[in-house]
Amino acid sequence: MSSSANGYVTSNGIRLYYEVEGEGEPLILLNGGPGFSHDYFQEMHALSRYARLVFFDQRGTGKSDKADPSTYTIGANVEDVENLRRSLNLGRCIVLGIRGVECWRKHTF
Repeated sequence: MSSSANGYVTSNGIRLYYEVEGEGEPLILLNGGPGFSHDYFQEMHALSRYARLVFFDQRGTGKSDKADPSTYTIGANVEDVENLRRSLNLGRCIVLGIRGVECWRKHTF
């Protein structure tokens, strides 16, 4: 049986929208952007049988808060993912992203 939840966490004053589905090892899915919500990951729901999927709209995308454009930085995005991970008590995670996420490789969560 798969569990699901959704809501908001706050990261440095920015509300970030998330959805969690499934059980097992956490897999955080990073949407491309800026501007796109996590909606195009919907076909990934099939993986909820194997992992706890964490979809979230990065700052300035989807249902998350818009922010001062000067805060749209790699460092701020890394902090957002870490604050999301801690707020949801995820522990060690796998992070999957597309387009422009190569910079995340150097950060370990």
